[in-house]
Amino acid sequence: MAVNNAAAQYYQDVLAGEQGQAARDYLTKRGISPETIATFRLGYALDEWNQVEEYLLKKGFAAETIKASGLIKRSETQNRFYDLFRQRIFFPYFNIIRM
Repeated sequence: MAVNNAAAQYYQDVLAGEQGQAARDYLTKRGISPETIATFRLGYALDEWNQVEEYLLKKGFAAETIKASGLIKRSETQNRFYDLFRQRIFFPYFNIIRM
């Protein structure tokens, strides 16, 4: 799904940027090299309410597509969505077998 690939790229960019320094330090302490981070497209989700949703909307994805992706969830106490993955190392997975 294109929306998931765009989100993975967003999380990669966050990890590679200034805001991802603590997460990179953590990965280094765990013995994960920059090469491994790049190979497996690891990323970092900020501890923010709706960063990935805003990013994907700006990229032109429809709100319904973003909701269907599983990246955001409706708040039970507020009438809005929030990023499901916050303040987490992001390990995307891919099906490399093409049928």
